[in-house]
Amino acid sequence: LALQDSMLKEHLQPDAECLRVSLTVLWLGGHTAEALGLLRGLDAAEAQVAPQPTKQDPEHPILDLHYQDLSVEVAQLATCAALQDLASGSLPDNGAENFTIIVGRGLHSEGEPV
Repeated sequence: LALQDSMLKEHLQPDAECLRVSLTVLWLGGHTAEALGLLRGLDAAEAQVAPQPTKQDPEHPILDLHYQDLSVEVAQLATCAALQDLASGSLPDNGAENFTIIVGRGLHSEGEPV
């Protein structure tokens, strides 16, 4: 996080890959709160670092982990954030049975499943 702070002081915007690496290091280091804060931050949202649950169908939010270059760690973090949002009421609460997380590899997806 110190590196990102110094980048911002020098008017440098971290790109998506820089943010993904930071998220991975924080997650693997057990710094869950910091990783979630960074994931929910404006830079990560703008860079589309990780998928966000769709809110198009309020009755059935979906978290689709078919992102290009999405690491297992960032997928785990995105899932953790979505489940926290569901528990806190940030996502429509129609029961956990209505929330879908797509983790497999689709027929038209490239690469390995996360």
